[in-house]
Amino acid sequence: MKKSKCFLVLFTLILVFVKNVNAGEVDWLFGIGMDLGGEKLGTLEWDNGSSKDIRTHQGIHITLGLDYILNDNFIIRGDIGYKGDSAGGKEGDVKFTRLPIELIPFAVLGSHRFGAGGVYHFNSEYSCDISNSCDFNVEIENSFGWVVQYEYKFLISTYNQNFAFGIRYLNINYTPKLAGATLSGSGVGFRLTALF
Repeated sequence: MKKSKCFLVLFTLILVFVKNVNAGEVDWLFGIGMDLGGEKLGTLEWDNGSSKDIRTHQGIHITLGLDYILNDNFIIRGDIGYKGDSAGGKEGDVKFTRLPIELIPFAVLGSHRFGAGGVYHFNSEYSCDISNSCDFNVEIENSFGWVVQYEYKFLISTYNQNFAFGIRYLNINYTPKLAGATLSGSGVGFRLTALF
C-alpha cells in the first residue's frame, strides 16, 4: 500500500510541477485505444453458440493527461485512465477492469515520437455475475510495469486539431490479493490521442 501512495503522490507532484514551470508548453490530451492479448481469465458463452474470452491485457483503454513539451526534441507524458474488458448478456456479465497511471518520456523526431516509461495499475478487479453460473469478485494487487510506445503526430487541418496515432507494448503482471498464480498482463495496443 505504501508503494501505491508514494507513486500517486509522485505522479501528482510531477503534474503540478510540469503545469507551473514557465519554460516549455503543455498540451492536454484525451486518448482512446484498444489493447490485445494477455492470458485468458475466462470465457462467456451465449445460447447461440458464440463466445468471448476475457484476457488480462485485452480491452478498451481511455486516458486523460498532459504532454509537457521540454523542447522540440523531448516531451514527458503523464496520464491517468480506465482500462477494461467485458462480455455480457441478459444473464449477467464478466469483466476485468483497472485504473492505469502512466509516465512516459518521448524523444521527438519531427512527427515521430519514441517513448518508454513506467505504468501503475490500481483498483484492478476481475468479476463474474451470471445467473446460475458465477457470482464473485477477485481483487488484484496494485501492479507496476513498463511500456514502450511509438506515435505519429498529425494535424487535421479542417478542424485545426492535432492527433497522434500510436502502437505500444506493455509489460505487466497481475497477482490476486487472496491467492492464485501471477498472470501476465502483457501485450500490444493501439492509441488515438487528441492533443489540445
